[in-house]
Amino acid sequence: MRRPLRLFFSFDARLHEELRSIARQYQSVRTHQRGVIVWCSAGGATLVLLLARFQWDGFAPWMGPALVAVFATATALSLWKLWRDRLDIIATAREIEREHPELQEALRTAAEQSPGSGGKLHFLQRRLLRHALDHAATAVWHQTPRTQARWLGPAHAIAIGAAIGLGVMALRYRTPFDFAWPFQSVGAAIAHGSGIEVTPGDVEVETGATVVVAARFPGKLPASANLVWQNADGQTGRESMAPSLSDPVYAFTLANVESDTVYAIEYPDGRTDEFALTVFELPHLVRADASLDYPDYTGYTDRTITDTRRISAVEGTQLDYVFHVSRALATAALQDEHGNVLPLAPRNADRTTFGTTFTLAESARYKLQLFDHENRADPAPADIRIEVTQNKRPDLKIDFPRGDQRVTPLQEIHFQAKVSDDFGLLDFGLATAVGNGEPDYRSFADATSSAPKLEADVSYLLALEDAGVEVDELVTWFAWADDFAPDGQIRRTTSDLFFAEVRPFDEIFREDVSGGGGGEGGGGPAADLLQIQRQLSIAIWNLQQSSLVGPTYTADVATLRDSQNTARAQLEEMRARLEEPRLRGAASLAGQSMKIAAEELDDAAESASLDPLADAWTASQSAYRALLKLQPRETNVAQNSGQGGSGQRNQGQINQLRLRNEANNYETASEAESPTSPEDREQLNLLSKLKDLSRRQQDLNERLQELQTALAAANDEAERDRIRRELKRLEEEQRRMLADLDEARQNLDRMNSGEQREQARQQLDQSREDMQEVSERLSSGEVSSALASGTRAQESLESTREQLREESSSVFSEQLRELRRQARELSAQQDQLAQQWRDEQEKPPSLDDSASREALAESLDAQRERHGNLLRDMRQITEDSEGTEPTLHRQLYDLMREQGSDGPSRELETSAELLRRGFLDQARRQQAGVGEAFEQLQASIERAAESVLGSEATEMKFARNELEQLARELGGERPTPSEPGTTQSPTSIPGRESGEELTGTGTEPGTEPGTRPAPGEGEGELRVAGGEGPSSDEQNGTTPSNEPGEGARVATATSTTGDQSGASPGNGVGDQPSSTPSGPEPVESFEETLARLLPGGTRRGGEGRREGNGPITGRDFGDWADRLRTVESLLESEDLRQRLAEARGEAEDLRREWKRNGAAPQWDLVDTGVVSPLNEVRRWLDQEIARREDPTSLQPIDRDPVPDKYAEAVRQYYEALGGAN
Repeated sequence: MRRPLRLFFSFDARLHEELRSIARQYQSVRTHQRGVIVWCSAGGATLVLLLARFQWDGFAPWMGPALVAVFATATALSLWKLWRDRLDIIATAREIEREHPELQEALRTAAEQSPGSGGKLHFLQRRLLRHALDHAATAVWHQTPRTQARWLGPAHAIAIGAAIGLGVMALRYRTPFDFAWPFQSVGAAIAHGSGIEVTPGDVEVETGATVVVAARFPGKLPASANLVWQNADGQTGRESMAPSLSDPVYAFTLANVESDTVYAIEYPDGRTDEFALTVFELPHLVRADASLDYPDYTGYTDRTITDTRRISAVEGTQLDYVFHVSRALATAALQDEHGNVLPLAPRNADRTTFGTTFTLAESARYKLQLFDHENRADPAPADIRIEVTQNKRPDLKIDFPRGDQRVTPLQEIHFQAKVSDDFGLLDFGLATAVGNGEPDYRSFADATSSAPKLEADVSYLLALEDAGVEVDELVTWFAWADDFAPDGQIRRTTSDLFFAEVRPFDEIFREDVSGGGGGEGGGGPAADLLQIQRQLSIAIWNLQQSSLVGPTYTADVATLRDSQNTARAQLEEMRARLEEPRLRGAASLAGQSMKIAAEELDDAAESASLDPLADAWTASQSAYRALLKLQPRETNVAQNSGQGGSGQRNQGQINQLRLRNEANNYETASEAESPTSPEDREQLNLLSKLKDLSRRQQDLNERLQELQTALAAANDEAERDRIRRELKRLEEEQRRMLADLDEARQNLDRMNSGEQREQARQQLDQSREDMQEVSERLSSGEVSSALASGTRAQESLESTREQLREESSSVFSEQLRELRRQARELSAQQDQLAQQWRDEQEKPPSLDDSASREALAESLDAQRERHGNLLRDMRQITEDSEGTEPTLHRQLYDLMREQGSDGPSRELETSAELLRRGFLDQARRQQAGVGEAFEQLQASIERAAESVLGSEATEMKFARNELEQLARELGGERPTPSEPGTTQSPTSIPGRESGEELTGTGTEPGTEPGTRPAPGEGEGELRVAGGEGPSSDEQNGTTPSNEPGEGARVATATSTTGDQSGASPGNGVGDQPSSTPSGPEPVESFEETLARLLPGGTRRGGEGRREGNGPITGRDFGDWADRLRTVESLLESEDLRQRLAEARGEAEDLRREWKRNGAAPQWDLVDTGVVSPLNEVRRWLDQEIARREDPTSLQPIDRDPVPDKYAEAVRQYYEALGGAN
């Protein structure tokens, strides 16, 4: 508690006593603060002295005096500060007013008051003092100094204790022989007869270790002592040892012990016994060689890759992996990410070569675990990555017609499809089936060709009249292809099933004027049931084509059986409402076919066999044909701006009608597609990596050439040793480039196959051989041969990159980027010239201004030269693009005609000549239209470039989003105690464009035309995985790479329970819950099973990629750096590219430092060196995108970064502004 005031004293005495009490407490606080600073400084100085002692043996004699000086200075400084510190009541009052602003300056004024001539205070003084004392009684003036003293006092004591402890340790360990030795247990050896204790004696040390040899003498310290040593290479040495001041010890440090060494201590009275330093080497990987035996169906030539830790091969390849290690080992094994161990067998008697042979089935990442006979392990296990390329099924794509069709019996259907495979097509073609007949497979493979094709186009014309197709018949078609499976057997893959319904010639469509066009009209229950049966037919077909009885086969077939029975029950309900005999007969035929299909599916489920599925599919097709006869002949049509319904099978006919156009001025929001696909992004990453490898190889070649010249001119051995060390460093850099090239090869293998890609693979393999030869030549000291191989590797890398670039984009992309850059530079330079004209005009007249006029004239000549270079490049692109890029050629040709033969160049030349002759006004008038001409030229070139390169704003947005994501990943890596985990941002789902379309509402058979079904009637369709029934345009004709399939949405039949009052005709259907009973265990739902059987459904579990804890310390640094390199290649500004390159280099340095030491990165360096440049470039992109999208929007003026010397002042300025608010 605060001490109570003495109430019997006068006001001024009471206030002064209160202030003196608080002043003493503030004095204590200041004493503790100074003590903490002084003694922490003393401890730091002691630590510096201790480190200096271990770095420099000659400092040992000065250790004691230096410590005494440090502690004497600290003590004297503390006492002097304490003596100088006086109680100051006014200063104390100022501190109290700072803590209690409501006092303003009243307390200092009260403290300065004194009685008058009569020894008494007048009224105002007493009132002021009473106000101060009242505030002291209510406020806690003592709280702040007491709180500070409460924690500063212990801190002061800890600082003094720490400083004294460091001082004691410095005195105790002023010689280093008492410290632990690295990599071995320390023991002291006593020389026989002399009693001298030699440390470490006989000991094992790691290669390259530093050993401190110390000798403790039993009696008086001799005048001198020398360390005599000899290593296994025959080198000898005699070194003078340093004495200790307090202990009878001599010591010397042997640095970089590379071989076994024998040493002894010589002193004036004799010599100790000899001791041995036995050198050992921790095991590590020297080289890893891989032999790949490809499957015969690939047509690849078996190959051997030397010194590689990254392997990419197709599944089924037999891999023989051999690891050469540095020393004999007890065991060696590969350990994967899940802890599974693959033992390696020794391949030689010395146990320095281990290997394993196995067949590649899936990608894996291993750590090479090495243990020698003393159970020493490799401290940094090698990272082995094996990328297995899956043998994908052929890719089948129906180009025309798209989706299901409705045709007349007299039409001809022209089928067009594209077929491709990664290793070659054995056979391919189209298959058609009429009604429930067997499909007719037509082959389009060239029987005379010996080599299988990777890609092929299929075209076939089917004349329905010649095939005898009738009305309400069903034509089924699909594409098919045969290739080799991973086991070498022939497998067949089929595309999605497509149907053509043969419609009658007379169909009636009436405009629905009831205003209910907001819903999905589906044609009534018959259309819904037809859609359900279609889905079931496709699901049975896909299950039959899978040719596998998997673990979920029985459950899948049971799901189809239950769905078929439910559809049959729904058909019976509808059949009871039919009146026409023709329709009732068609319904009975459909019901019988459904019954047969359900029975066959039941047999397939019980026998777990694929055989009954053929009859089940035939019966399902028959049911589908019969249901076609239940379709209405008249359809009510309403105009709808929403999404299409599921039953719009006759959309083609509806779209040809002319209805009253009631325009909807409100468009449905849609989401733009991503500017780049995953394949494009992979392509960009590969191009950027090849460009970086080519640049690095060129830099290494230039450095090799310099070292070759320096080595020939070297005169002494020291210079040659320095050059050899530099060559060794270049050899290590070449090995790192080999690893990066292997990673680029894996990226290329993951991309789609093709003849050009195969050529790129061969070129990369040749580049790798050349780069491997560079490393081997450097290892043997053949610099000239290494330089020749490096030059070939650099040229091969550049050629491969150019080939891939031409394949991925137009051949004129780089030229157009350069042309656009030149146009922008030309326009910017003209703006600067215009400013120079204005400055020249505003200058006061002078007697001689020839110098300034000549400088301006030279600028005009340079501008004319730049314009000529631009026209020359543009003319070349115009000529080259005539045959390959007609649009680009036409735009550039028109632009060349507008520019004329000279264009602004003549005006620039005339202006320069007039300037030199002194006609300033005439030259300025001549320049009037040049700036506008250059701006028009820039705009025209940018429009032409966009026709090939695409929108630059889209590239900028992509780069901005990538930078934002890269910076966010770095920020998420920083350890934050408050964050228990990491959350992933949801993936964006591209929206679907919704345009205005015509929707038809079919008339139910047996009802009057123009009537509408009641709500809930015929709503027996349950839509899965999207909530919408599939339309006829859903199928895109593309088969997934893993399984044949057909669409992503499923319509499943469910029983209805009468009318649903909450539904409306415009709602669509499919909101009833599934009627499948749930089991006691959480199993796959009824709808999920059907969704998996239909196209787009999940056939196998997802393979989520395991994320590390961040780019720098995690496992995805390579992908992170590739993405940053891709962004760097998209930017045209050299300054921005350089900024990102520096950030990427800093990140690579931090990554290497983390892998070398294992310590957490210094996050301030990450922020300043990596995150800050990324954010700066992203902010620039934000401003540039905003300027391009809205040129009238306000943009920041100070776009350049604040200079370093003003950065702190600017930061304080903005903090002050924020604090003022």
